[in-house]
Amino acid sequence: MRVLLCYKEACTFARPNDRPKPNPMKIVKSNRLFALSLLLLGTIAVQAQVTNCVEEPPGSNNFIDPITGQMCITTIQTAVPFLTITPDARSAAMGDVGIALSPTAASTYFNGSALAFSESPFEIQATFTPWLRALNLNDVYLANLAGFGRLDELQVLYGSLRYFSLGSIQFTDQNGQVVNNETFKDKIYLVDFFFISCQTICPKVAQQMLHLHDEFETDDRVKLLAHTIDPKRDTVDRLKWYADKLGVTGNKWHFVTGDKEKLYDMADEYFIVAKEDADAPDGFDHSPTIILVDENRRVRSFFNGTDPEDVDRMIKDVNTLLNES
Repeated sequence: MRVLLCYKEACTFARPNDRPKPNPMKIVKSNRLFALSLLLLGTIAVQAQVTNCVEEPPGSNNFIDPITGQMCITTIQTAVPFLTITPDARSAAMGDVGIALSPTAASTYFNGSALAFSESPFEIQATFTPWLRALNLNDVYLANLAGFGRLDELQVLYGSLRYFSLGSIQFTDQNGQVVNNETFKDKIYLVDFFFISCQTICPKVAQQMLHLHDEFETDDRVKLLAHTIDPKRDTVDRLKWYADKLGVTGNKWHFVTGDKEKLYDMADEYFIVAKEDADAPDGFDHSPTIILVDENRRVRSFFNGTDPEDVDRMIKDVNTLLNES
């Protein structure tokens, strides 16, 4: 057991050979001017980045730095909220109170400044979460890797990586072709769930998907993927008839069918409602959502497929991703 003895700003440990912790108040006082300087410079830099970028031409959603002539980076923040969850169970349980917990490698996700007070010279932490294991979707997971190393008594270098896998895709499209992960390799793709006999929201979503198809028809970097949730009736031939009815040809827009459970599992992976329901119109309960997935197979945002204005915003987001790729 250690006993901490303090007088004014000086602290020592009763047990010999114990290295005292840095005094937080003393650190704050000695580095206040330095921290304020960094904050001021950072604010100026952010303001400069925002004010220097101009939209050229107006309404194009393309922002150019007038000084360098280069495209400004306007990253779309992911709409998947669990990617912001800390892998530290203590912080997850305590919320903002977790900032007062003892520092570990997991602090890199929640409270990196606490690492300066860690007594460990270095630490590495790895976590692996099979997100939908209860649904037997073992290829859907969230992985985290974090670590830090002490430079001296007052400085710590730390970093972290986070990776989310959507799992594998393998279905058959309206042309009888196998559709899998390779089909969408290095592609931005737009995803929805439907069934041909649907008379409620599906026709509205189909029109908006057709609008997206026409908008990016000549851009090979963009694809569309529509999953039927009624594979018993929506056979390959029927999907072909449906695509022809919409005027869709080629390999830009894939209407896919397959095993019913796998199709429903895919909806679960995208956090989309898709299920049989005798009480629902047409016998199915499903969402009108269109999902934007980037070239690294990361879900970036969700849009209401029955709202034309929301779909117009999706077009801007797709163009943003195209400009960044």
